[in-house]
Amino acid sequence: MVYSSYHEQHARVLFAPMSFSHGYALIVGVGHYRFAPYLNVPCTVNDAEAVAMLLRDPHFCGYPPANVTLLTGEQATRDEVLTALDTLAKRTTPTDTILLFYSGHGEYSADGATFISVSAT
Repeated sequence: MVYSSYHEQHARVLFAPMSFSHGYALIVGVGHYRFAPYLNVPCTVNDAEAVAMLLRDPHFCGYPPANVTLLTGEQATRDEVLTALDTLAKRTTPTDTILLFYSGHGEYSADGATFISVSAT
């Protein structure tokens, strides 16, 4: 694992490992847009990967790795996001914690509704 700060490097010594077995996450990072390249912001993928790493790290959040779904690049499609949401709904209970994280652009419809954009945008 690569840590970017002094605090992160020393957290492994300061904090005892933990497990957050009832924590689940869907992390989506969309950095490139197939049909709207003017929206490309590659750093959003880095943000998503960093959040997933922190959640899985037992010295920070302790989410079981199997409970953290990371969708970036070509995986960050409408169908994959919807499939991952369906999987979360089937795997979790009302007492579980679910984190949804999206890093990317959004779009507005003609009536003002907000939509997240996926890589096929």
